[in-house]
Amino acid sequence: MRKVLFLFSSLNDDDVEWLISAGTLQRVTAGDVLVEQDGVLDSLFIVVAGTFAVSVTGPPVDETAHHAPKVEPRVVAYLQAGDIVGEMSFIDSYPPSGTVTAVEDSRVLAISRARLNERLIVGTFGLRFYRAIAVLLSHRLRAANARLRDAAVGPGREGTDTVSEVDPGLIEAVSVAGARFAHLVRQLGV
Repeated sequence: MRKVLFLFSSLNDDDVEWLISAGTLQRVTAGDVLVEQDGVLDSLFIVVAGTFAVSVTGPPVDETAHHAPKVEPRVVAYLQAGDIVGEMSFIDSYPPSGTVTAVEDSRVLAISRARLNERLIVGTFGLRFYRAIAVLLSHRLRAANARLRDAAVGPGREGTDTVSEVDPGLIEAVSVAGARFAHLVRQLGV
């Protein structure tokens, strides 16, 4: 839910109405792949209901082996209502770095790259959108750095996770963002 709070706290009510009208509500059946690692991604998705697993497959550990073992995908995250899928590929146009698969029957709001790019140049929407994505990606990097730091320190000696704490100045914005997401879900009839 945290991802959509970053986005919806930066966007205004008209922007959210635009997302509802520009997007397409899609049903994704359990086991179906929404995003394929290294595939083509032409939409940004907001998870409206359900759960998705994000998995990655990397090269074999021993790339010099003649008969390298098959590398099984490893689940690195789960996404639920309010999470955003495809924001990194939207920003940098690189293929997705992971596969996103529905764990249960789910629904997403898909906003095509073309429609979103058209909207980004209208008024100040682009400023709000890119700021939200920048804050989201910054937060994700800080959280990853904290996990790496804690892993280096060792078990039982982890530092304080200040990344997960909410800035008191943002509490009202978070409340507004939650209300905007709830409005989106109601408008979509989910």
